[in-house]
Amino acid sequence: MCGCGVAAGIGASAGVVYLLGGNQDKIMGALYNMVGSISGVICDGAKEGCSYKLALASGWAVQSTLLALHGSIIHNTDGIVHPDFRQLFKNLGHLCDPGMIATDQAILDVMIEKTTP
Repeated sequence: MCGCGVAAGIGASAGVVYLLGGNQDKIMGALYNMVGSISGVICDGAKEGCSYKLALASGWAVQSTLLALHGSIIHNTDGIVHPDFRQLFKNLGHLCDPGMIATDQAILDVMIEKTTP
């Protein structure tokens, strides 16, 4: 999973809600929107594309915030989203490990194949 985009985007969404005067429920709503939508972004190595992923994540953080502030929130039982803050992030961690282990290997295989003569 793209730690740069996912972690930064999730954190930014909480901060933007706070800066716009949102309460704890709206912050959780923005977190639900982010975890429920951006958590599948993969990491395929540090490179130029990371800046694009971060740009997408920061834009989506603002969108998730605005949606949450207007009451449009991914339901807290959808997919990996969970109503308990700690469990929400445990679920996100579980998606990474063990969930992304096979994905990481597949990405590595593709990258190695590209460099093998």
